[in-house]
Order: sequence, then structure tokens, then C-alpha cells
Amino acid sequence: MIKTSLRRVPVLLSAVVFCFSFAAFGQGVPKIKSITADQSFYSVLGPDHIHPINSYGGLATTSDEHSTIFPPGTLPFQSNYLFLVAARTSLAPEASGLVLLTNISMPDHNGQWTMDFAPFYGLFAPQNLAGQRNAAVFVTAMSHLNCPPSTGNDWPDATFDLNYAAPASAFVDPTNPFDQGGGNLVLVYEGTHRCIGLSGASNAGNNFFSTIGVATSKDFGYTWPTYRANFTPLPGINPTTGPNAPLGAWGNQVCWGNFCPSINLLQPPAQYGRYAISGPVETIADAFTDSTTIAANGLAGNAGDSEPAAFVDDVHGSWPPYVYVVHTYNPGPFSADSPLYQNFSNVGFDLSVSRFALNGGTARMQATHWFGKKFLEAGLPGPSGGGHQDPIFPSLHESDYQNCLAPSQTRSAASISYSDSTHEYVLFFVCLSPTEPAPGSTYVSGDTKGGAWFYSTIDADLYDLSSEDQWSLPTEVVNSWSPFIPNGGCGKDFNGWYPSLMSLGARPGHLGTSGFIFYMDGCTDKETTGGRIYSSRAFTIQAQ
Repeated sequence: MIKTSLRRVPVLLSAVVFCFSFAAFGQGVPKIKSITADQSFYSVLGPDHIHPINSYGGLATTSDEHSTIFPPGTLPFQSNYLFLVAARTSLAPEASGLVLLTNISMPDHNGQWTMDFAPFYGLFAPQNLAGQRNAAVFVTAMSHLNCPPSTGNDWPDATFDLNYAAPASAFVDPTNPFDQGGGNLVLVYEGTHRCIGLSGASNAGNNFFSTIGVATSKDFGYTWPTYRANFTPLPGINPTTGPNAPLGAWGNQVCWGNFCPSINLLQPPAQYGRYAISGPVETIADAFTDSTTIAANGLAGNAGDSEPAAFVDDVHGSWPPYVYVVHTYNPGPFSADSPLYQNFSNVGFDLSVSRFALNGGTARMQATHWFGKKFLEAGLPGPSGGGHQDPIFPSLHESDYQNCLAPSQTRSAASISYSDSTHEYVLFFVCLSPTEPAPGSTYVSGDTKGGAWFYSTIDADLYDLSSEDQWSLPTEVVNSWSPFIPNGGCGKDFNGWYPSLMSLGARPGHLGTSGFIFYMDGCTDKETTGGRIYSSRAFTIQAQ
């Protein structure tokens, strides 16, 4: 066990406010020359120190999105590392939700980690056997595979996180140290609707419509908002009925986890909730009424903002700081309807960015999209428009095959970090490519045959993250290429999905010159034969 003295809460909260990294900005700071992933990689083990964590406690889907890793002392009375992951559990096998794990020892000499459930998070069945006591503390609105019935003139349930609500990034709000309003722990998550064009049936095989949401917690992550309209006590998930809340819910429309009081004075404030902040031009309601987007088994193609990862830009000390959310944007079957999708015309999906300002918990957050080299486009469509967005790398050229910018390559599952030693923002993503895009390689047309990790940087001595057009040409992470493994109906069994970087002792989102990359080895689009494996690899950053 990591033995760290417990800090008193007021001291910790003060550190949250004043612990910004005011970098010594100036010229001459060495910049990143390369990022190397260790050739050895290891499955994260469960508490028996033998079997992967995925074979323990129903955690087979770990991790279904990016992971957040809180170092010791981030939250009150937290003495070990805390891993916030998207996973199912034996108590709630219907859908992935926010599950909290902790290391039960430091990584061994090989860099292998061993974990268990964080004891007091989601402790819904304390009398059960080990591994069957804990479950997700934040879940989807209703069952992952079911669609609510629509009869007569009833409007279809357009709740943005109807069938999936999985965590991507969590952070302590530095503008809200005293836990005012909505709460000082913020979760950025992917909400998915899988029932467009379907009614009262299974949505297995249907395409998804994804929207990025925000949820807040006032007790450091022990409880999160649950929908009041179709309330089902955790760890259960409502099997057949949604809340009919297109943009989410807040205030008296939600409950404090399983505490759902009817007395107004005990109900949450208006800032507390779970709600949409970033999505495409079309809404779920639009898709229900657009016959051109509906196929025999539902939505004609995947659409929306998915695979998000958030970074609190505390580097330059601006106040209040912005939160930048990099995500995979998929125009889907709507792309032919608007010339504004022209930058996505050559690819099925690509990387884009949204951002929102923190506000001390005084109001719900509102995002804007990167569009037209500015962050002015509203994150969600409304009466005055909104929802348009541009890719981070707008031009695709055959000559940039080694930079993962050729027409036959695609980019996904990105995150943003900050390298403290080199004063650079680091964009880290998965490159899907016909062959390894090694230096000196040339354009190869054909099907995707494998994946590699890539990184791009912005010099923080010159820019902040409002300048998304300043990302450098992407560079491949050494030793990261992995060919897809043939796996039944799964087309992309890849050893590297949702890579999430951390350095020991560093704050979330901040990197030293070495650390670990946590990721999922397996399939995202189908069940993984043999099961997914939550894995880690050591990395090093070399500067020049």
C-alpha cells in the first residue's frame, strides 16, 4: 500500500485553488524530440495478483472510454491512486458506468499494476463476497440494449444519454474550492442514444448518436445525479422506460444518487445535474423525423461527438480556466445535407475540440466548438444555430502518410495533456492505418490493417489551447504500431484503444518525463473473443 499521511480537507482544497502551473515561460526550453512506449506491456491484475482485472467483479468491459487517474491526496482521505474508468460490474451488468478502482500496491519492477474496487465507492452490497460488493456510481438513463415504446402521438424519448453514459474525464473544479452550487467534482462523459428509428425493442446492431455531457458531484464522487422521472435505485438501471429529457436534467429533476427527496429544501440546486454540452448540428429529435437518416434497423450511420477526453487548461493562469474537450466527431448520415461538413467529406470521422469555462459552480456549463479557427460556435444546436465544428487537422494529403494525415488514415480516441518539463501541450491519439506509418513511408491506399499512437504538440511558451490551428505535424510514438488481430466479427481488435497518460505523483493531465499509458486491448465495435484486457505500458519523453 502507498502510505501517505492524510491531509486535512481545508489544506487540500486550498491546494486545488492555488496549484496552477505557472510555467517559466520563455525561449530556450527543450522541446519534445520523441515519445517512446516500452516494448513490454502488461495486463492490469485483479486483487489475486494473477488474473486480469477484467476477469474480476464483472469488470469485463474495462475500460470502455478514457481513464482518469487521481494521484494520492487529490480527494479528501485518498491515500492511493484512484482510477475512474468506464466499466460494467457483476452488480450492474447491463451497461458501462463510472466505476472507481484503486491500486493495492505500487507497480512492480516490470511496471505491472494490481487493482481492486475503491472500497467505499458504489458499495451497494457490503455483505456480498469480494468483487460483488461495488458497482458504478453513475450510469445510463435506461438499459443499454432496450428502446422505450412509442405509442399513438407520443414523441419518441430523445434523452441524449438514454442508452449509454460512460465517463471520459473527471477533475476537481479549481474555481469551486468550497463546493458551492453544482459541486466541485466534474465529470465529462459520453452520452449515447441507440434507439433512433426503433421502438420498444432491442437496439442491438443499431448505430449510435453520441453527445458529450457534464455531470457534477458535491461529495467528491460518492454520489452523482440520477434521473428523477424514471428513478431506479442503483445499482439497478431502468429496463424499459427513459426520462424523456433531451438535454438532460438538473435541480429538482434529478436525485442525489439513491437519495430522491420530495421536500423542496432537500432537492439539488439548479446547477447540479447531468446535461448535454456538445453535439452535432442535428439533434436526436431531428433524426427521428428525418426519413433519409433511418435504415431498416435504425439510424443509417453512427453520428455525433464521442470518445471525449477533457483537460483543464491551468497552464497560463488565466481565470477562470477553460476546459478543452477533444473528441471524435462523426457527421454520420447527415453529412450530405450541409456544405458545412465539407472538411469531413473524405473521412467517416475525425478529431475535433470543444471547450467550456468553469464558473465556480454558479451555473451549468456551456460549450463552444472549434469552428472557423475560433471557439464561437455554440456547442449545441438551438434557435440561433450551433453545433458546427471543424477537424483539428483540416487538410489530408497523401504526402503526409507518415504523419497520419493521408486520406486512407483516420484519427480517434484522443486526449490532451501538458508536458511540464518542455512547456508543451500534447495531443495523443490513435492512428488507424493500412500499414505502419513509419518515417519515410508513403501513401498506401486500402483497408485499415492496424493502429499506432501518435502525438502532436503546441508550444505553450507561445500559445494556449485557444489556438487549435497551432498543433504540430503528428509524430508516431516509438514502438506503438500494432496490427489488428483477426477476431470473428470484430474488425479492429487493437492493442491500444483509449490511451490515457499519467506520470507518478503528477496532477491529472500533467506529465513528467516518464509515466504509464493505460488503455484497452480488444474490440470496441464487437465483443472481444477471449475478453478485453485493461493494460498499461511505460513511456518516456525525450527532449531536445
